[in-house]
Amino acid sequence: MDFDWKKTLPFINAIATGNIPGLVIAAATAIGEATGHPVDPTPEGIDLAVKNATPEQLAAIRKIDADLKVRLRELDIDE
Repeated sequence: MDFDWKKTLPFINAIATGNIPGLVIAAATAIGEATGHPVDPTPEGIDLAVKNATPEQLAAIRKIDADLKVRLRELDIDE
């Protein structure tokens, strides 16, 4: 897949690179559920999982990204 997922999935990117371990683990877990494969809870692991996602998995990951945006707003956390 040849696209810049970090722009396409801004909230997952922010979580993956935000140095908040709990959020990185949550993002990796959600992506793992969407792909059906365990994801290493690191920025590199998330990067690899998203880059290797099928179009169907990517659609599920995009939904996760949108849901994270809503959830972070509910928690009053800035992007």
